[in-house]
Amino acid sequence: MMREIRYALRVLRKKPAFAAIASLALGLGIGASTTTFSAINALLLRPLPLMTNQDRILYISQSFTKTQDAGISFPNYLDFKKQISTLDGIFISDSTTFVMAGVDKPERYLGAHISADAFSLLGVMPILGRNFRPDEDDFNAQPVALISYEVWQNHFGSDPSVLDKTVLLNGKQTTIIGVMPPGWRFPEASDIWIPLQISPLDFPRGLFTFRGFGRLKPGVSLAQARAELETIAGRIAAEHPDTNTGATVHLKLFREEAVKDLKTLTLLVMGGVCFVYLIACANVANLLLARGATRAKEIAIRLALGSSRTQIFRQLLAESLVLGIGGSLIGLILAFWGIDMMLKAIPVQVPYWVRFDLDWRVFSFALALGVVASLVCGLFPALQAPRSDLVDVLKEGGGRSGLGGGKSQRVRNGLVVAEVALALVLSIGAGLMLRSFLNLQRTDTGVDPSNTLTFRVGLPPSQFEPQDAARFFSALMPEFTKISGVESAGATWSLPVAGNTRVGAMLLEGEPEPQQAQNARLCTPIGTTPGYFRTCRIPVLRGRDFAITDNKDAARVVLIDENGARLWFPSVDPIGHQLRIIDKPGDPPKWATIIGVVRNVIYDRLASRRNIPCVYTSQFQSPDWFLSVVLRTRSDPRGFADLARKAVTSVNKEIPIYKVLTMDEIVSQSFWERRFFGSLFTIFATLALFLASLGLYGVMAYSVRQRTQEIGVRMALGAQASDILRMITGQGIRLIGTGLAIGFVGAVFLTRFLASSLDGVSTHDPLSFTIVPVLLFGVGLLACYLPARSAMRVAPMEALRYE
Repeated sequence: MMREIRYALRVLRKKPAFAAIASLALGLGIGASTTTFSAINALLLRPLPLMTNQDRILYISQSFTKTQDAGISFPNYLDFKKQISTLDGIFISDSTTFVMAGVDKPERYLGAHISADAFSLLGVMPILGRNFRPDEDDFNAQPVALISYEVWQNHFGSDPSVLDKTVLLNGKQTTIIGVMPPGWRFPEASDIWIPLQISPLDFPRGLFTFRGFGRLKPGVSLAQARAELETIAGRIAAEHPDTNTGATVHLKLFREEAVKDLKTLTLLVMGGVCFVYLIACANVANLLLARGATRAKEIAIRLALGSSRTQIFRQLLAESLVLGIGGSLIGLILAFWGIDMMLKAIPVQVPYWVRFDLDWRVFSFALALGVVASLVCGLFPALQAPRSDLVDVLKEGGGRSGLGGGKSQRVRNGLVVAEVALALVLSIGAGLMLRSFLNLQRTDTGVDPSNTLTFRVGLPPSQFEPQDAARFFSALMPEFTKISGVESAGATWSLPVAGNTRVGAMLLEGEPEPQQAQNARLCTPIGTTPGYFRTCRIPVLRGRDFAITDNKDAARVVLIDENGARLWFPSVDPIGHQLRIIDKPGDPPKWATIIGVVRNVIYDRLASRRNIPCVYTSQFQSPDWFLSVVLRTRSDPRGFADLARKAVTSVNKEIPIYKVLTMDEIVSQSFWERRFFGSLFTIFATLALFLASLGLYGVMAYSVRQRTQEIGVRMALGAQASDILRMITGQGIRLIGTGLAIGFVGAVFLTRFLASSLDGVSTHDPLSFTIVPVLLFGVGLLACYLPARSAMRVAPMEALRYE
């Protein structure tokens, strides 16, 4: 085979333009496919870093009929841990924010409270120091912490004596006992871990706040573990019906849970980019068929001189193999750039274990695509060549027989029809995704995001009491309004469209106490400070806004949104009525009077929003330790970040601000995956349209060359230029029409896979199914017109002499 490859290299060297065009066409298809495959590799195939037995690491949660994935309560976790036999162990985690003081300036880090045996079950050991001991989970144990490799490098300068060093972590003197390996940030982006050290009194059974994980025992199936956990959950519900009735267990592999929001879209894009690859293959196959037609005499002579048909077959496949490998190399180069651009286009931090490296899987995939393309592209001319009629081909003027004959032309036409059909399906899919993205972009969120700066700030719960947080924000908010250029300021538990809200239970006055908390009415509780509605430009439709006087010493008050007013008070004015948000089970009732109704605001991410009414509480009556501050400015809000930071340090110099973003960026991030994948669909559809048009142009240009003498005869007999134009474009229109018809039918069936990823757009959207085919027809018609125009300009005498 090496002899054939060496000969193929010599042959292709003589036709550098042909080799470059064919390799580039394949490279575009392979590059797009490899770029998308790198995402699939990162999300679904690449081993999770550092974890041993990762195929047995599970995600465990509970939920009720009205809420999804509520989490696990601390007492339930203890019961599961005590009774489970199908797992090596079970552990829980709860994300939190840490403020580290005691070394240089205070720094804020993401971290987690985590079970002491978590990292042992995951099979991950510190590179310095030791893991947590089981007794360090106890509430009264000495505070200890593990830090990430990055914190060790950046905060401690890679100091090996960091072990046993004491730092002030959320106000507690905490001893650093170990440094985790580079890149380890479990469960997603943590830098500091401390043992649970929590009291069951603070986390009662009805508070489902923890994320659960476990490790399957060897030989135990997922179904067996799920059955046992459901049995234990049933026993817990029987013993504690007030908090656990109706609670079901969700059990899945950790990786499956981690990629649930992106897996479907990534696979859809991969399916779409495969169309680009097939179109590229069809283009190169057409090029090889056309080139084979010009080599018909050469092949016939070689056969006449004794070459076997197998040798010819192998030689043609060797040439396509060289082109395929060249396409793979170009594709890898394009993929390298494509992956870099793809990462820059993602506006959020990806989990620590998602790495888009060009590893052996990606290289193998690109090479495999090149080999498959070689077989697909080289198969048609290789199969056609040995069947040529040698006598007919060797005759003068026989160049249009054999490889250039009618059967070969039908194959080329069929490939063009397939290209048009594939391009139409992909373009309609891109059109639907683009329409969905535009719908999301036009969504009325209920707030005005312009000229608004946001950031997160607060007091560590372990260091301060709730009323300390209330006093902190009471002193802080006026400092912001003193900044020149700031119109107003407010703060809230949850920013609009950020998606970090929780679902709460509530009770209206006069309603009986629910037997189980999960049977109560649902609401989205949002704590705010006075000035929040004015800053976000959320109109108070009835009643009044919160005031500074709505503090812990005043009667409790709340505001509700239009949804709540319509759902809970359909025929009466809600102002003056009372409701109660059900907090922790066992807490005394805290009734509040409704003092106002505000416009509906979307707090869930736009890509996955729910329609649960909001209940707004006063931060000074229901204080939280951390809030998101919003500042409305008269100019570019980005220029106020340092001034806001100075305002915070003027109240408490130990407290940093973080997550500094504009409100426009928050809104953009709320549907980034739809925009991102919609953009990928559009890019690949444009590439498919270009390649399909190029293929159509190539076939029409070749057809014109083959019919040059016929065109000359027609023109000599009196045919007008318009007649030639109609003849040439008519052939192209038939190909385009056939491809569009097939593609239209295919799109009707295939676009249903996009249904779950579309917002406000039907999978059979008339606009997309009308505009896209018209656009593709117009582009295809242009591809037909260009060679037809060349044919119209050919002089009859030159055409009659053409060979």
